[in-house]
Amino acid sequence: MAWKKMGNKSQVCEIFGISRPTLDRWIELEHTDEFDPKNRKNKGGRPSSIKDLSAFKHFVEQSNFTNIHELVPLFEKTFGYPVAYEVIRRTLKRLSWSSAKKVFVVRKNKQLESEV
Repeated sequence: MAWKKMGNKSQVCEIFGISRPTLDRWIELEHTDEFDPKNRKNKGGRPSSIKDLSAFKHFVEQSNFTNIHELVPLFEKTFGYPVAYEVIRRTLKRLSWSSAKKVFVVRKNKQLESEV
């Protein structure tokens, strides 16, 4: 770490633009089992994607909702793990879901549209 090389915590905080308590917490964390920058399994939080897309598509088709915000608690109850609103929104977009019609639509090829 930089503070070990420099030997001055105040200078390190000034260089990196962090507070002294933040540096002290990082130093404490370094001496625990939780600190392993190469092990990303301990990052915690919600998953960044939905695991089963076909089950999710069926879930959306069968669910009664008016906006995506209502899907978040329904998803957690049905699938048993939490996801963020943005994950659901992004997955719906990837599945070509139209929020205006609440249906899955097939996108036309741009080349075919120009020929018609």
